[in-house]
Amino acid sequence: MATYELTGARLKVSGPLGGDEVEDLHEHFLALQAVDAKVVTLDMSEVNEIVSRCIGLVATLWIDLSLDGRRFEMIPSRKVRRALDLSGLSNVFGISRP
Repeated sequence: MATYELTGARLKVSGPLGGDEVEDLHEHFLALQAVDAKVVTLDMSEVNEIVSRCIGLVATLWIDLSLDGRRFEMIPSRKVRRALDLSGLSNVFGISRP
């Protein structure tokens, strides 16, 4: 089970993001979007598993924030970075390789 911590305009997600986490992740993304900030950070540095549906939610969050004129920053774990690299989204999100 994943854990979520929203502090200001930063959402920290830890643990596995399997298919059973899609609804919780979506709810936390809605809370993050409701924060009045120009820059929003998604900290996934402690996510040890992620399924494609959750990656889709991250892409949707990025699109929604971009359309609202806001900047999206992401801190991925190795597993999340690998999934983003495979999907081509690391280039879209502007995540550089270490």
